[in-house]
Amino acid sequence: MSELRERMVQDMTMRGLKAGTRHACGNQGRALAAYWQSPPDQRGVQEIRAWLLYRIETRQVAQSTWRGHVAALRCLYERTLGRAGPVLVLPRGTRERMLPVVRSGEEVWALLDRVRRPTARMSLTLRDTCGLRVSEARRLRVEDRDSQLMNR
Repeated sequence: MSELRERMVQDMTMRGLKAGTRHACGNQGRALAAYWQSPPDQRGVQEIRAWLLYRIETRQVAQSTWRGHVAALRCLYERTLGRAGPVLVLPRGTRERMLPVVRSGEEVWALLDRVRRPTARMSLTLRDTCGLRVSEARRLRVEDRDSQLMNR
């Protein structure tokens, strides 16, 4: 491990970052060094921007990956190398918004008609009619039912 990477890992350890985060940030510094074939501390803002553009255009990284790259570079340059200023100007990228798929009533009934096991069918019907998420439906227990309401 290079001295610079070791210092970066130590800085992240002192900040209380998890091992996975330290590993991911260290990998970004290593990738930048491999791209330019020289240590990251010898790179300026324009070269960092060129590397980030390469990652977006050639590697086609997702926005979440892009934000991870920028965060790792900020950690390296601001915390480890003590360079404040131009590195802060790096854009973060926008968050991709995923809309949920909403099925029509006919699609739901067609899906339920294909389920043969009564328990599975009941579970899926309950989940759909109550509008539960999968994780919420999985956590349901017999004790969760309101027996007083059933007797009315």
